[in-house]
Amino acid sequence: LEPEEKPSMEKIRDTLSSEEYRFLKRFVFDQASHLEMANEWGISVYTSQKRLARIREKLYLTFPEKKRTSELTLLCHI
Repeated sequence: LEPEEKPSMEKIRDTLSSEEYRFLKRFVFDQASHLEMANEWGISVYTSQKRLARIREKLYLTFPEKKRTSELTLLCHI
């Protein structure tokens, strides 16, 4: 028998730093805009966009099948 695969949210938590996870969670679940994120985190809108892009790339390495289907892209609102 093969070991059971970890749930996706657990894999995401394992892949990202705690700060990256909080950032993604606020963006995805709370549906915060880049402007809101920039104001809350004390960064520019561009930095918010780049930070999300870097998080997305890290997640594509963990979930390569999602890159083709764009499921992860939809998850990240981009």
